[in-house]
Order: sequence, then C-alpha cells, then structure tokens
Amino acid sequence: MDFRGPEPAYLYNDGSRYTEDNPMICFKSLSIPSNGMWQGDDLLKYSFPLFLAQIILVVLVIRVLMFVLRPLRQPRVVPEILCGLLLGPSGLGRIIGDYTNFYNGKDVVEKGRVFWFTMFPDSSITVFETLSYIGIIYYTFLVGLEVDLRMFKRTGRKAAMIALTSIAVPFLIAFSVSNGIGNITTKPHKMHRKVISKVHRVAQPLFLAISMALTDFPVVASILTENKLINGEIGRVAMSSSIIIDTAMWVALAGAIPLSDISYIYVNLPGDDPDLKTAKAAPLYIFISSIVFLAFSFLVVRPVIIRLMKKKPEGESFKQSHIYLVLVAVLAFALVTEMIGAHAVFGSLVLGLIIPSGTLATTLIDSFDDFVSGILVPMFYVISGLRTNIPTLFNHADDYKALIFVIIGTFGAKAVSAFVISMFSKMQPNDGITLGLLLNSKGLMQVLVLNIARDLEVLDQRSFSIMVFASLLMTSIISPLVNFIYMSARGFTRNKYNTFDVLWKSSTELRIVACLHTQRQAPGIINLVEIVKPSKDTPMSIYAFNLVELTGRASAMLIVNSASNSNRTHAQSEQINTAFKNYEKKHHSVLTETITTISPYDTMHEDICKLADEKRSTFIILPFHKQQAIDGTMEIINPAHRNINQNVLVNSPCTTGILVDRGLGASGSESAVQHIALLFFGGSDDREALSFVRRISHKQNIRLDILRIFTADNLEEPTGEDQPLTIFTHKEKEKQIDDDYVSRFRKSTESIESITYNEMAIANIEEMTIAIRSMESNSGLFVVGRRPNVSSSLTVALAEWSEFPELGLVGDLLASSDFKTTMSVLIVQQFAGNIGRQTGSAWERLLACTTIASSNLSPPAVARRCGRETLPFCMSM
Repeated sequence: MDFRGPEPAYLYNDGSRYTEDNPMICFKSLSIPSNGMWQGDDLLKYSFPLFLAQIILVVLVIRVLMFVLRPLRQPRVVPEILCGLLLGPSGLGRIIGDYTNFYNGKDVVEKGRVFWFTMFPDSSITVFETLSYIGIIYYTFLVGLEVDLRMFKRTGRKAAMIALTSIAVPFLIAFSVSNGIGNITTKPHKMHRKVISKVHRVAQPLFLAISMALTDFPVVASILTENKLINGEIGRVAMSSSIIIDTAMWVALAGAIPLSDISYIYVNLPGDDPDLKTAKAAPLYIFISSIVFLAFSFLVVRPVIIRLMKKKPEGESFKQSHIYLVLVAVLAFALVTEMIGAHAVFGSLVLGLIIPSGTLATTLIDSFDDFVSGILVPMFYVISGLRTNIPTLFNHADDYKALIFVIIGTFGAKAVSAFVISMFSKMQPNDGITLGLLLNSKGLMQVLVLNIARDLEVLDQRSFSIMVFASLLMTSIISPLVNFIYMSARGFTRNKYNTFDVLWKSSTELRIVACLHTQRQAPGIINLVEIVKPSKDTPMSIYAFNLVELTGRASAMLIVNSASNSNRTHAQSEQINTAFKNYEKKHHSVLTETITTISPYDTMHEDICKLADEKRSTFIILPFHKQQAIDGTMEIINPAHRNINQNVLVNSPCTTGILVDRGLGASGSESAVQHIALLFFGGSDDREALSFVRRISHKQNIRLDILRIFTADNLEEPTGEDQPLTIFTHKEKEKQIDDDYVSRFRKSTESIESITYNEMAIANIEEMTIAIRSMESNSGLFVVGRRPNVSSSLTVALAEWSEFPELGLVGDLLASSDFKTTMSVLIVQQFAGNIGRQTGSAWERLLACTTIASSNLSPPAVARRCGRETLPFCMSM
C-alpha cells in the first residue's frame, strides 16, 4: 500500500509527509521464483516471472511502434519514449478495473488502475529501475567508446561556431526568464528559505538549459542516415557539432549536480540537524574529488590501457577475459563516481572516453550494443514513462507558461542561430534549415538529465512530464521535416553522357563509379578500368566507392567522420585508396577518388545512384556477389550484395555493369594482350555493350572477337490475331537499329587487324553454347548485354535454368558454375530508365522486369517501369 498526495514532498522541522513524489510503499514479501501455474500460483505476483513479462511486453510494444512509425522515418528513440508513455499513467496505466492489493497483512481486491498495478506494481519498480540504470551505465560507456577525442582537434571552425551558439542560446533564454519571474516551473513554496530560492534560481535554469542544449548525437546520426545525408557536408557538420555540444553539456551537468545538492540538503534536513554543517561543504568535496578522478583516469589509467593494447600482437583478437575485465571496470568506475557524489553515469562515460578507438572499442560495441540498446535502455524509458502523466498537465497549463516559453523559445532560437551561421559559412539554405532542426534532436541523454533533475527535486512531477513530452514532440517532427526539405531535390539530374552510346560520339571525359565491398575486389576492377581506358591521353575519373554495411549503431555512422587509423573500416578504405592512387600515378590523365559510404544494405543502392548522378558518371561497375575460390568455383561473399546489385540496376542514372571476376586482375603486365569477346544478340543492352567495346577497339593490347548471333525463330510469336503484326513491326525496327549499329562499328574499325567479326544462326541452347565455346580463351573477358533480343522459345528455355536474373539470360549462363570457363564476364545494362519501355512481347517485358520485381519498389512504380500488362507477372515473382 502506498500513501500519495497531490503536492511535492518537503520535509521540515515540524515533521514529515509522504507524497506522490516521495511515497512509502508496503508490499508482501514473496519468493522470487514461483511454483508454476499448475500449483495455483499467480505468476505476476512473483518477482522473477513478473520481471520477465515486463521485459517481453516492453520489447514487443517497441517493435510494434517501430513498425507503425517506419513510414515516418522516425529514429528509434521516438517509439521507445512512446512505449514508456503508453505503458504509464498517460496510456494503459489509466485503465480502471479490479486488482488484488496487499493491505494489513492480507490480499484485498480493490478498484483502480488495473494494468499499472498488475504489470508494474510498486513492489517491482525497484528491481526494474535498478536494472534500467545498469543499462544506462553501459549505454553511456558505449557512447564514450564512440567518441574519438582526437576529433576535437580536427573540428572545423564552422562546426565549432554552431556548437557554441547552440550551447549559449538555451542558457541565455533560461537564465533570462528565471531572472525575470523567479521559479520557472512552479510557484515558490511559501516555506522555502531564501537560500533555497536563490539556489533554485540557479540550479533550475541550469538543468533546463542543459536539457535543451543537449543534442543526442546517436539520434542525429540515425536521422542523417535515414535521410541519406550522413556522407555530405551537412552530415559532417551536424555530427561534429552534436558531439561538441554533448561533451560540453556532460561537463556542465557534472557541475550542476553538486550545485543542486545544496537545495536538496536545505529542503530535506532540519535546521538543527548536526549533519547540516558537514552537508553544506559536500558540493565542494564533490567538485574537487571529481577533478581528481578525471585527472587520474586520463593521466594514469588511459596511458596504461594504451600500453597494454600495443603489447597485443597485430591481428590477434582480444580474449574473453579482457572483455570481462572491461565490463567489471565499467561498474567499478560507476561505483567510484557514485561514492564521491557525482552520478554513476559519469564514471562509465569517462571509462569509455579513455579507451582509445581501435579493435578493443569495436569489439566491445559489437558484442554488447545490441543487448544494451535493445533490452536494457528501453527499460529506462519505461521508468520515465511511469513518472510521466500527460493528461494532468492540461488542468495546470497556466502554472507552466514560463516553462513552455523556454522550450519553444530555445527550439526556435537554436534553429535560427544554426541557420544564420550556416548562411555565413556559405552552406545551402536547405542545409542550414536541416542543421537547425537536427541540433534540436533529443534522446536518452536528455531524458536522463530530466530524471536526475527530478530526483534532486529541481523539477516537480508536472514539469518533468512537460519536458519529456516536449522531447518526444521535438524529435518526432525533425525526421519528417528533414525528409520533406530534401524530397524535392532527390530526383536525378539530366546527365547528357549517361551511356557509352552517347559518349561514343564525343570526346567527353569518361567518369566511372567503381563499387567495392572488400579490398580483394580492387585488382579486378582496376584491370577492367584499364581495359575501358581508350588511350594514355584520354581523361578519365574513377570514383572508388567503398561500401560498408551500417549496423544501426552510432559508432558505425561516425566512421565517415573519423580518421582513426586503427579502425578496421578505415584500414580497408585506405587499402582501396592506395590501390587506386597507385593506378593514378601510372596514368597522369586519370583522376581517382576513394569514398566510403556507410549505409544499411537495403538502401545502399541509393548512395550509389546518388553518387553516380552527382558525379555525372557514364558507367557504374558492380562486383558480382560471388567470388572465385581457390579451386576455381564461385562462392558467395554476402547474399545482401546481390540485392544491392538488383536495386542499382533498377534505379541507376547511367549505364551499369556487373563484373563476374575470374582472375581479371591476375594478369601480369599492362602491355599483355587482353582478349575481349562480345556476344551480340541485339537490343538496347547489346548495342550499349558494342559501344563499350568500340571505345577500346583501337588499343594495341586488345584482341577483340565479336560474334553476332541470330536465332532461327526471331520472327515467330504465337497467339492472338493482332499480335503477330505488332511483334513483327517491332522486331523489324529493332533489327534495323541493330544493323545500323553493327554497320557503323564495322566501318569505323575495318582497318584494325586485331578485331574479328562473325555471324552465326542458332536454333537452340546447345548451338548457342557451341557458339560461345568457340570464342573462349584461357583468360580474358566476355562482354554481353543484360537483356539480349532473343526469341521467345530460347528465352523460355534459358529462363528454366536461370539462377541470377540480374545477370540476364546469357550472362547468367556464362557466370554459372556449370559453364566451365576461366574468362571473366561483364554484363552491361544501358540506362535503367529505359527498362520496360520497349514495346516487345510480353515474355521480353517480363524478362526486363525480373530485376524490378525483386526490388523494393512499390506496385505503382513497378507498373510505370514494366507496363500494365506485365505488372501481374512482375508482382508475382
């Protein structure tokens, strides 16, 4: 049974009083585990099964909310805060019904908030809250690991100015309002001593300013990544500014807690208490001991950790004993700061900061971030939600006008100040607006600050509820607004030279986006680039795009802004960069640039297509999701790489090629003769492949064999009275275009002896296989179009054996392990905007739509690309 009152609790000389903020709770002492439901036990009356049920409920509610809010691109913190509000007195906690309570030594059925008292009874809160704070301790430790202290030395003037302004504005507004009206959140209690009022007039605006100035950088990273902005200037500035702000606010909070303790001491100790004199000096002791703790951590513990890490052999992973030691050290550091009077989270944060970025930090984050963020941290949001009662705020809105003004004024002032500085820094207006919004992102750090303020009685219950609700509201509107701002700018620009066909007729610089998942793919792609380069003096730009999966952690998102040499991703990027820079040194007309993108695999194709569009590229090179093993077979690297290729083929703004590498990069000398074999069936992709080899036909070290294949039943297309004429007309038109292309090519290369051209008619797959075998060599490259213009009967036969539709029917055959060959294969697709716009047969359009159907496009988007008559086939694949 608990005793609750409507007003905040203050203990004075004349006695004490138990209230809503300071309850006394009595509950029946039961065993932790139950005897099971078959013996009649009510499982929710026992600590252990109740605790398990609470965790399951919290995780399920968060997952459901994440699914519901996914279209709004909300960061994870929004459904987590909503979960706490939903399970607390603002949501399901308001349900009234009968429940069993313990009163005067026996169970009594009472009427009240049945869900709250059943799932979150007062007797369970202590255990639940304790474990949630364990989660907060480890979370702040992980946050410290994610911050590279060396980044502050590299922070640009722009980010530093924006950060300083975002810090100064909340403090200026909060203290101005406090000086004007006194207590911001509630009317001063008539029994407050003068010293209490004075301290409150400093502590209260200080906590409010800290909470409003805080910019939760994991939330900022999540919003930036969701809206594909993490790799741009706005991403670098926003992340740098938010980390500076958060670090400064942690320092400010370290000073705010001892200052607030003065007020707490005066309120909770009678004037004649003998401990009062000692307690008055406690804040000074806290401050001094905190400085000593920080000095010891950075000057003694950090050098020891660095020395121990250097002794570990390179390439050797850390032992489990090392990981356990660090986890215990987190609790030890938290205990020390709790003992000296600072909050326990300071100890864990400091330990995270003093551990250098590297394999140890990466191992710790990879090992425990999912459990901490997915299980323990949501429990803290639930505790905060149980403390928040939003419906009661509407009855006392007049008492909190000043607080609401501080919240709205700070939000607007931070946004405007960031926008103004960004304009002076010559950023784009939409980047300035976005930056102002992002710096108002709130998350776990602000909720933690608000809980500390509430525990120290700096904020009352209603003020706490207003601040939590404001955090939710501010953060929830930011991502949709950012998405809206950049939505209109996401269309691809019109790149005049987006195909080899167009580039054939000009001497424009060739620009290639070469995508790589690992350093092992670099030699093959570089050798392909060397093949594509027509001459020594022809200008060419290569953008090596290192593709790194985003694991959903802020640490992964921060890699793009960090230059930590010990980071695995950075090391791989450096290896790729070195390989392309070495190639650049050999060819003065070639410029290379290595870029690393860190994105979820589901949306990584957007980064690739966006880069190709921004760089006005003609060609995107994608590595096949299989690589050659030692025994010559093809083994899968990562199945997700295949989905990336499929999505790029659908959305690419230029010509795209998938490289099946069987040792293309293993050739010794650049002067060695390269054998290129082109299979020409006809169609837009085959014509683009012909334009591709046309560009390299004059190179002395290229031996080019071209085989044009005719199918015996090209003009046959059964069923329907009107269809034969339509199909015949289309095929004749396509054949005429093919003839013109081939004729022009042969005329322009007739004097080149290293080029051979042959034609062959085939009737079935066996004859096609024989034709292809006739062009084989021990090494070299097959070049084929992805969507060849072949007959329906041959299409059906090949489709039965097709394993990877993104390679096309012929490309899939050449890449198959059953087709024994040592030659690499390049599958070429012309600008993807042309997919499905041909007027060929239903089978041909179905083949063209295979990749589209396997992508993540919506049915209307598929309909636009495939055509209405093909949509049922596409969506059923």
